[in-house]
Amino acid sequence: MQALKIKLEVANGENYNLEFVEKIWESKRQITQGKFTEVKPENIESLIDSL
Repeated sequence: MQALKIKLEVANGENYNLEFVEKIWESKRQITQGKFTEVKPENIESLIDSL
């Protein structure tokens, strides 16, 4: 990184909204439990139209 003169900063996690982080963790738990709906690429347009 130094040779390419690219500045690198390590995030300490304080920049994230805690409510947002909890939503991400909840989504990961739901996926692990199989609580999700898979949408095939050919059905994306009809899904969007139904919203």
